[in-house]
Amino acid sequence: MQDSAHSTLQPRPSTTHHHHNNRNGHGYGHDGRSQAHSLEPAQPPNTLNVLDDASSATDARHVQRTRTSKVPDTTATTTTTALPTEPTASVYKNLTFYPAYCFPSSPTYHKWVNITASSIHQDLKPHNKFSQYTTSVGKPKRHVANDGVLLFYLNHPIQFVQVVGVIVAFDDFYEKFWIFTLDDASGSTIDVVCPKPDKDADPGPTTSVSKSPEPHSPSALVTALLPVLHLGTTVQVKGTLSSFHKTLQINLKRIFLVPSTAHELAHIRSRNEFFRSTLSNPWALSERRQTHLLRQANEDAVTQSDREKRRRKRQLARQQQEILDQQLIVRQWEEEEKTREKDALEAKLAGNALQAKNDSSS
Repeated sequence: MQDSAHSTLQPRPSTTHHHHNNRNGHGYGHDGRSQAHSLEPAQPPNTLNVLDDASSATDARHVQRTRTSKVPDTTATTTTTALPTEPTASVYKNLTFYPAYCFPSSPTYHKWVNITASSIHQDLKPHNKFSQYTTSVGKPKRHVANDGVLLFYLNHPIQFVQVVGVIVAFDDFYEKFWIFTLDDASGSTIDVVCPKPDKDADPGPTTSVSKSPEPHSPSALVTALLPVLHLGTTVQVKGTLSSFHKTLQINLKRIFLVPSTAHELAHIRSRNEFFRSTLSNPWALSERRQTHLLRQANEDAVTQSDREKRRRKRQLARQQQEILDQQLIVRQWEEEEKTREKDALEAKLAGNALQAKNDSSS
């Protein structure tokens, strides 16, 4: 990062439509930090507040917060455009939420959804039917903050998002993670969280083998870009979503510099086109398609079950073979011991006979 003097806590730049939600008690201090919208809009049917995730990394937020004071680059520009219309409450009443086995057929489930920070805070909502679902990159049978939460725009399931915006705050003083805030001129800002490389990964003079961060891991990407990640830099971030104090934030997976306003305009055009073609209309599946997806899911489940059975069968056969091998080794050792004892006894008797013969001749 650029060298600069550390000043006392200053409020983050605030935009309209924000409420203030200090993260005090979690290392965010009493800085009056401007937060984005809570996940508690007017509740449509079949919605549920996302439970607050407590990532292991957030334990470091109990550190007293200081801020690196920098003046944003006034030459950086953010192009504004007409924002998509928010879904109304009446729209949610007639939505059909399909079973989870239908999600892979969704145009948004496996896509980096191009969306604004304002839409993330205001339009993405959980659903009580899928409140315990995490993203497909999450750990099986575990629900932790870094897994990411599954949210819905109308009835479109969304697990991955991408946002282009200007960095308006960057905090690199936490031990385990970086936090920076993006402003995409949509009326809201959003925090982006990225874990730092493990300190144990640094090569030491006494270690012959040392761990290092994966070359394409989020921490490695941010480390490579640290010299140019200044306030006012325009970046494109991709990641999953998690909740902190009922406010959504992005868990960073990819980050890229936006080299020019032309690239930013192209991103905005792509976002608006995707909204018009996909997000503005509810996701619809025919009964025939649902039946096909259900049959495919059942076949996959059977295949997975058969694969698991074969794996357990191979494991059992391997264990039994190991037992047989061990028994064979024991039997061979016992036979060799008996042979050695017999040879030793014969040698002893032969020696005694020779000794007796020598004694008698003398």
